[in-house]
Amino acid sequence: MANDSKINDSLTIPEKVTLVAKEALKQLVQKRRLPWPESYEKEFWGVCYRDKLDELLKRRFQTKKVPKEVVEQFLRDTEEILGGVHDTVDEFVDGTRSGFKNMGNTIDALTKKAQDHSELMEDLELLSRYNEEMKAKAEATEKKLLEQAKTIEDLKGRLRQDPLTGLFNRHALFSDLKRELSRATRYDFPLSIIMVDIDDFKDINDTYGHITGDMLLKKLAAILKDSVRDSDYVYRYGGEEFVVLCPHTQCEQAYILGERLRQQVRRYRFVPEEASKTISISISVGVTQAKPDDKPEDVIRRADEALYKSKFSGKDQTTKICP
Repeated sequence: MANDSKINDSLTIPEKVTLVAKEALKQLVQKRRLPWPESYEKEFWGVCYRDKLDELLKRRFQTKKVPKEVVEQFLRDTEEILGGVHDTVDEFVDGTRSGFKNMGNTIDALTKKAQDHSELMEDLELLSRYNEEMKAKAEATEKKLLEQAKTIEDLKGRLRQDPLTGLFNRHALFSDLKRELSRATRYDFPLSIIMVDIDDFKDINDTYGHITGDMLLKKLAAILKDSVRDSDYVYRYGGEEFVVLCPHTQCEQAYILGERLRQQVRRYRFVPEEASKTISISISVGVTQAKPDDKPEDVIRRADEALYKSKFSGKDQTTKICP
């Protein structure tokens, strides 16, 4: 870390940790290494020692819970850095393949010119064997790098997944919504979102317990995922709230889809494992369409406003705000 980018002492501990972690990842990518846990941890503390961050070093063996918003910001920052690792893998794979192909062609050309020169032929044979050995090592390294690249892909996938429902999480929603807003503006197609909230979910937890509540959340996630179109994306926004991202969809079309989801959930009867009767639930739904100058938080805020109107107009209904 350069002197002009020293960490400001006025920052909080979580903010300092985030900056050091980002620097450690960048160092790994620049050194053409992959962020395995042991090498990443070594690089992290190396940055702390190098910049004399005594306050962090004292906490090396302490466990502190980092605020949720800091974790989400770190995930957004590291996702871009992890992409640099893929560039390193691709560059190595392409470069080694091209290099060995060119060396093989050179050896073949020299062999043809040196048919009558036995001494040179011996040297060429040694060179050829060395080339084959290096090629085998490079292929093994390429295989290892590809395996590591897959591990990184799996890691990025887990960073985007809600562990309870298996749906995409809030972090993935804002990342995907930013991308889809850019595409919608560039290619001039409509983009809508649907926000869903379970009515009176606290009463269900209080009556049947949180285990039953979690099972109900997983079942609702399955209903939403099975009921939307292949082109739509479903996310767990948080708690009992879900969001459906609908590219190439007008506000009125999204409203129809939201109503279909609401009715689908209304018809379902959930059977808890330790209850003598079934549970029926309802959802409130808010729908809106993105505007050309919208940011992700603008669209979410408008959908949440539509959902709020459904909640305070009696629940179990769908409200749309179509700009």
